[in-house]
Amino acid sequence: MKFNFQSLDYFSGTKVPVIFLLDVSGSMGSIDKSGISCIEQLNLGFETFLNNILEDEMASAALDLSVITFGGENPELFLDFEQWNGGTKSNFVADGGTPMGRALELAYEQIQGRKLVYKDYGVNYYQPWVILMTDGEPTDDIENAKALFKNLQNRRKVTLFPVAIGNDANIGVLKELNPNMEPLRVEGTDFKKFFTWLSRSVEENELDIEKYNC
Repeated sequence: MKFNFQSLDYFSGTKVPVIFLLDVSGSMGSIDKSGISCIEQLNLGFETFLNNILEDEMASAALDLSVITFGGENPELFLDFEQWNGGTKSNFVADGGTPMGRALELAYEQIQGRKLVYKDYGVNYYQPWVILMTDGEPTDDIENAKALFKNLQNRRKVTLFPVAIGNDANIGVLKELNPNMEPLRVEGTDFKKFFTWLSRSVEENELDIEKYNC
């Protein structure tokens, strides 16, 4: 499939907005019982997700992808909507702290801004997904982010998937971010399985409760 994000063709059909919040803090360099570091697993899993999406033309046309990484002092908008060019290689590097709260706030801004774009183009879209993948505790305040996402989830305007990486992940914090969903634990080879499942869900829209029209 040829990608042309600057044309109106990008907004044809119903979109599935997906935001990945990827923990790339220093602790992600740790090696679990699989013998592979968490950051290497993350790279492999994310590549698996993109490759699976590309195998399905309808899924790749529907996917509206954004990626936010958080490590160091501040989160980074690694990939904004419409910037994915069809590549599948990822090379995330583990370093720094875990500014999870600011990363979630950035994701909230991304969601709100994207809805305005959909409105401008008259685009239907499925409930946005935010996939938070982390192996540690936040090094900043997450109270504001919790309130923002509680409001969105209560109004069924987003689905937040908390994914715990490694044995030391703070499950309690992840449960607070989405009390209605038990945090998923992903380790070793399960990483690739998780991303395969997620990509199939995008293809089949299995996890969307209803379609939203701006």
